[in-house]
Amino acid sequence: MSGGVRLAESPAPEVDGARPGPRAEGLRVRVEIVNPWFYPVLVGPGERFRRYAPGLDRRGIRLSVVTVRGKGLADFEEVSGIPVTRIASAAGSRFREKTLAYRTLGRLMGRDRPDVVQVFSANPWNVPVVWLLRALGTPSVLVATMVAEGAGTGRWGVLRKWFRRWVHTGYARIVTSSGVMTRIMRSEAGGSPDRVVTIPNGVDLERFQSVDEEEKARLRDALDIGEGPAVLFVGGIYPRKHPHTLLEAWKAVAQRHPHAQLIMVGPRPNEEKYREFHDTVDRLAAAAPYPTRIRFTGGVGNVDDYMKACDLFVFPSEREGMPNVVPEAMAAQMPVILTDFKGLPAEFGRDGEEFRLVPRTPEGLAEAVCELLDDEEKGEALARRARAWVEGQLDVEVSLDAYARLYAELAHS
Repeated sequence: MSGGVRLAESPAPEVDGARPGPRAEGLRVRVEIVNPWFYPVLVGPGERFRRYAPGLDRRGIRLSVVTVRGKGLADFEEVSGIPVTRIASAAGSRFREKTLAYRTLGRLMGRDRPDVVQVFSANPWNVPVVWLLRALGTPSVLVATMVAEGAGTGRWGVLRKWFRRWVHTGYARIVTSSGVMTRIMRSEAGGSPDRVVTIPNGVDLERFQSVDEEEKARLRDALDIGEGPAVLFVGGIYPRKHPHTLLEAWKAVAQRHPHAQLIMVGPRPNEEKYREFHDTVDRLAAAAPYPTRIRFTGGVGNVDDYMKACDLFVFPSEREGMPNVVPEAMAAQMPVILTDFKGLPAEFGRDGEEFRLVPRTPEGLAEAVCELLDDEEKGEALARRARAWVEGQLDVEVSLDAYARLYAELAHS
């Protein structure tokens, strides 16, 4: 399910300040998010804006969500203070996006429209919705979350570039989360360069922070993390994230550090195309030295607890936008090891200062992990600089200010 995970029979957690505050009456701007996946399916963009909602509400921005109705879910409810409307759809991600686009269009035509409509996917089904809303005076925002694969060369490459430009037409603004994404999107989307703006994914510095040894021990006990250094991976278990490469590296790590643990947090997409890959991942884990010290948690809603409880963060992905988990781990004051993925943003800091950048190979990852496990002082210094960087560059309050200004500008233009 697009890398997301459904939290069955789990009530929506309350986000601090999620209920409408004193400005709830007569809010200046209403923004409706249209996305096939929202809580209780845990997907990055939906979760990010669920947590942004209280801060945006304080700034006079009221979010609502239209999404696809999953089994056993209500047609309408409030999730962390956000009104959520769920629409029935056929199975399959393509049908979800198509159904949601056209049924949302019908809803928006038949009721008092919001001031701004926001989507996260530039799929072709959104194009007629975006253009009709534009004709009616309702601006649309695309929040791009991923660096696209290359269009290729030759005739098909030209056609793909043309198609990508076409699906980006009509949006009043395209928001990216990093400078590198902005440069790519300006090339792909065309039009005025000012149409594409950069708003980095903000980090909640109170939620993601280090804890003292007593609290860390309590969290490790609650999360069933045993004694010994704990290395954390957070991401979907699919090829682009390279959990298999990390597991290959773990053979060498476990031989040098037999008491180390590998905690792999993230969902396994329940799709046939990933079945063989998941079998490979399981074989690699079973073949590693001390396999009981490798644990897969599945998707969880308390990633911050794992970051506070573990000692080192590894992220070997090959292509991303601006993955939230990296600056969150930095804010939690964990030493961070990255590989040079396509889309690596300058907003994360500098190699050797705020994080370690290594080759995406078993040897490169194993060497870096062992180096930081062997030299705790080096890891602690890296982690301190990382926390200071996030405090100075990626505070969520700055991102919320930028989104609030954007929505107000579009609503009142």
